[in-house]
Amino acid sequence: MANQKLMQLLSFGFISFCFCFGLGIGVFIRFGQLQPSNAATTSEPPQILPFIIPAPTPSPEDSVFTLNP
Repeated sequence: MANQKLMQLLSFGFISFCFCFGLGIGVFIRFGQLQPSNAATTSEPPQILPFIIPAPTPSPEDSVFTLNP
C-alpha cells in the first residue's frame, strides 16, 4: 500500500517538475529576448499609407475581340 502511494507521489512530482521547468524556460526565453526600445518616447504620429487599387491593364487578348463595323 505504501509502495503504491510512493509511486503516485513520485509520478505527480515528476509531472509537476516538468511542467514548472517548461514554464520557467518559456518565461526565461520570452523575457530574455526583450530589447530596449524608445518607441514609447517618440511623439511622431505613424505614417498612414493610402489604400489604392491599381487600374486594370489591357491584356493582348483584348485586341483580338474588337469589332470593326
